[in-house]
Amino acid sequence: MSDQARKVQVVVFRKSNNKIYCLLLKTKPERGSFWQNITGSVDEGETFVDAAKRELFEETGIHSHVSQIDYQIEFFDRWKRNVVEKCYFAFSDSPDILISPDEHTEYKWVEVQQMTSDEFHFETNHEAFTRALKCIS
Repeated sequence: MSDQARKVQVVVFRKSNNKIYCLLLKTKPERGSFWQNITGSVDEGETFVDAAKRELFEETGIHSHVSQIDYQIEFFDRWKRNVVEKCYFAFSDSPDILISPDEHTEYKWVEVQQMTSDEFHFETNHEAFTRALKCIS
């Protein structure tokens, strides 16, 4: 067993009327009340890609293929654990999602042309978005 915690981040896009939108989720107040991409832990015995698919479904109700982005983050979390986080992107066919009330209070779709780093609490979320957007452009 590795001492390194494993996490995933998933950037979700939707195409509509020749525009591309990105999904942002707002964390609950006890989690900081900030906007972010989908994030979550990799369970014991689970692959990163399986965790990305599971977190995508658990946090939004979306079943979708996920594609890995050439971006990996290493950091120490609030519990001082060494974390490696691999990033993915996915597409949603619908603007309607089912957020997990255990983790988030609301969601929004933002047109990618309107997105700035100010949309994100963490620079790594913006970087994942930027790299994912390059993969689909």
